Amino acid sequence: MFYGLTSKSTRHLVYEMAVVDNLKFPASWKASKKAGTDWLIGFKERNPKWSLRQPEAASMARGTSFNRHNVATFIKKILRKFIER
Repeated sequence: MFYGLTSKSTRHLVYEMAVVDNLKFPASWKASKKAGTDWLIGFKERNPKWSLRQPEAASMARGTSFNRHNVATFIKKILRKFIER
């Protein structure tokens, strides 16, 4: 399941985007292959509505119930509701 980006994955993504877009960035970014923590702190201060969360473990029941049969049943029910409208 998607839980959003962690701080570490965000810093890696920012570094990759800076490289692809040929932007200037500190040498420390290149050495660690990720943006610095100072950049992340500044980003969070400039964008207080954005949150970076730690992923939470899903229960075993939730993980095992996500299978082909249950997904197909769910999609059929959703489609039925859309068709009824």
